[in-house]
Amino acid sequence: MKKILNEKEFLNQISKLDNAVDRFLMAGIFYGLQGETVAGEQVLKIKKTDVDFSNGTIKLSDGRIVAMNDSLEKITTDAINQTIYVKLGGVGKTSEDYNFNPSSEYVVRVKPTKTNDNGLNPLSKEGFKTRMKSINAFLGTDYSISTLKASGAYNILKKENKKWSVREAESFLKENGLGIRRATVSEIIKELNGGK
Repeated sequence: MKKILNEKEFLNQISKLDNAVDRFLMAGIFYGLQGETVAGEQVLKIKKTDVDFSNGTIKLSDGRIVAMNDSLEKITTDAINQTIYVKLGGVGKTSEDYNFNPSSEYVVRVKPTKTNDNGLNPLSKEGFKTRMKSINAFLGTDYSISTLKASGAYNILKKENKKWSVREAESFLKENGLGIRRATVSEIIKELNGGK
């Protein structure tokens, strides 16, 4: 079984990140905004207009609508309101702080350059991989997408405080907008049921 992260410990860990967009990137994966894609495509494509604070939801590019809990809503608000990206300590390729392009429609924004239409394009797959490496280096962690997704699903199912079958858990997760592979759901259920 992949290492399962406790929600409280995970949120405490990412709270060390100065940049709300980085917290949103990590929390978005943890809370199921990633879907079943591998390279962060879902969470990178979330536009500010996809966030519906009045209903507490985020609409994803694959059509899913995911409910935000209080933690994700606060992180999302902070990410949308962030205007300056602060260098992550001594890690990463960014040599200085920079302003986001205020016209960017994305929640996860990028450093304005010629190659990304002055910051109007979403973070690229390569940029995502680099950002994840920088975040992990800064935090001293080794969080992978699969670990974040499995941990988020585990914590959601655990909060329901019931004994799950794989089929029930899979259905519940899908109803809540979380696309998790059946093999991963099976591992989670085994863990929740005390290794049985």
